[in-house]
Amino acid sequence: MNINELDEKYEAFKASQHFPEKDDHQKFTKKNRQLNDLKSIMDNILYNTLFLKYFFILARPDDKRSQMAKNYVILVDGKEVALNVNQSPQFHDKANYLKWLHNEIMK
Repeated sequence: MNINELDEKYEAFKASQHFPEKDDHQKFTKKNRQLNDLKSIMDNILYNTLFLKYFFILARPDDKRSQMAKNYVILVDGKEVALNVNQSPQFHDKANYLKWLHNEIMK
């Protein structure tokens, strides 16, 4: 899968009904640095999980252990790719995120 295909999937996800709406509690979490940091981590895992779930084929959908944040397994061109979304760049940093995802797929 090339970077252009990933870019198309990324943009399709952002335009889809599966893309989460902004949270209304931002004012509260921004006042507390620890909550803000935790929310940022949780949001990144959420974006990753939804993107991978709806725009890629899950390699082992019945095996709950293969779909954890540290071991999310997708099929790309018939090959299983295990991703640790805990180590991914911020989803909203499109260039870095797509570069990371492409590198993980090409391993």
